[in-house]
Amino acid sequence: MNLYLIVLVIFLFSSIHFIEFLSFYSRIAGIRTDNRLISYSLQQTAFVGTRFFFIFLMPVLGFIIDSRIDKNTYLIMVIFSLVFATVSYLIAYILREKIIFFFISVIEEYSQNTGYLKSILKSIYKTLYIGDIPKYKVKGIINKKMVFFSALIFCSYSIAVFLSFYFALVFYEFRSTISQLSGVVNAFATLVLTLYIEPRISRSIDKKLLNAEFDVYSLLLGRFLGVAIISPVIVVLVGLI
Repeated sequence: MNLYLIVLVIFLFSSIHFIEFLSFYSRIAGIRTDNRLISYSLQQTAFVGTRFFFIFLMPVLGFIIDSRIDKNTYLIMVIFSLVFATVSYLIAYILREKIIFFFISVIEEYSQNTGYLKSILKSIYKTLYIGDIPKYKVKGIINKKMVFFSALIFCSYSIAVFLSFYFALVFYEFRSTISQLSGVVNAFATLVLTLYIEPRISRSIDKKLLNAEFDVYSLLLGRFLGVAIISPVIVVLVGLI
């Protein structure tokens, strides 16, 4: 049973990260179409959708801990979850122009008073069957400070739950208390994202700065570095303790 649950954890975790990663391309679609509020609404819709995956992820992790899974097996599961999340990022990046085209299509359909769900369905059909997507040249520079903070935030966001449950496994008699610590770390990461990064991206977009699109890419680059590089290193170091 543990094998099926491990696969389920990897699937849920990587799905959350894939959807959240590509949702940021809606902000780029908003920049290109000058529909910033609708694009922000699309991103938030995607984020809400990932919460359903998260609702299933938490009890599955809890059950795995309660079943006293081997600690090394648990860490291997975490590493594979991060690897698959990284692969999902790469897929989203490779398909970025098609994803941006999809969000642009949704914005255009919705702007014509088409229903929200109908706009999404029509845009999926249009995106799947379109031939060549117009090339779009982007000018700007990577925001190094945003990359740095984004890497730290999304590193915490990606492994806080996993490490909390790992220490709940190590100190099994205090598992209920320790498992709740993930919420504290996630809350801190969310606070920094909300108060530092998100306002800067929104300001850049609202002022129509030339670097607005690259600010979004800077955030995504930081997220990639945090999840693909920093997080696995921390997990390995924790395993060596």
